[in-house]
Amino acid sequence: MQQALPYDAESLIRGYYATVDRSTAIEDGMFRTDSTAIDSIMELFADDAVYERAQKDQKAVSYERKENIRHFFAVERPLVGTHAITSLEVNAEKKEVVVRGVFEGKYCSKMPEENGKVRIRSSRDVKLDFVDTWRMHDGKVVHRRSDITPQTHIAPQDSVRYRA
Repeated sequence: MQQALPYDAESLIRGYYATVDRSTAIEDGMFRTDSTAIDSIMELFADDAVYERAQKDQKAVSYERKENIRHFFAVERPLVGTHAITSLEVNAEKKEVVVRGVFEGKYCSKMPEENGKVRIRSSRDVKLDFVDTWRMHDGKVVHRRSDITPQTHIAPQDSVRYRA
């Protein structure tokens, strides 16, 4: 029989998706990042965490240590939208959570920051199937891998272009 974790991993991970979905927005052609939401996301990660993300060419990019993960969420993350979780499995023995779902929103190409604001060069609608694997220790994420499944769809015909 599998023993339960001493913390509610499912609630922590579901909370992450709710927070990351409200961490970015598009307003008047500008890409907005909510620093309070980013702070909440970062509370979930251990100082020495590793975050691997599959890119559109299916190669993974790795962010090591909390400060680099923060930089990704605050500056580099190009997505605005929502996650719909289709399954969430907690394996207490492995201290692992596997989440499957669909992300739907916009993939944004950003222009360099100017006066603390980031203008969007272009954006396009995306609908991505994802599998995220989270490894936990003492209620903190020590490793996360995000993979995009082969059914990934990026619709360039729905592209929206914002001009400076």
